[in-house]
Amino acid sequence: RNEEEDTTTTTQQQVQTMELADLGPYPATSVKANYNRENCELTISWNKPTTGEINSYRVNRYTRDKQDIVCGDIKSNGKSEYSCTDNYCGWIPGEGYTYSVITYSNDFQYSQSDIKVTFKSI
Repeated sequence: RNEEEDTTTTTQQQVQTMELADLGPYPATSVKANYNRENCELTISWNKPTTGEINSYRVNRYTRDKQDIVCGDIKSNGKSEYSCTDNYCGWIPGEGYTYSVITYSNDFQYSQSDIKVTFKSI
């Protein structure tokens, strides 16, 4: 596990993120989360892998009992940075949400990079 933590404070809630281990070859790098409370938007951003030929990305949200695809098929178009926005207003303070950025090459899943997001009331 990566011990780095990044905490972003908003006017009414605190969002805490922790980058978790990359799983597999060619992971997305520098995965971050940014929360906009006014619009109920959590944006996951990442950089392309430093090696490997990636054709597309997918972002999943995991809760205790459920998995949802947030962004299904983000095409790799030569950019170095990508993002996906989750428009959901049902965040539960104290509940942990894990977002996975999954890299694909020719429909083969290479790896996933995870970030855990927890909302805290302040």
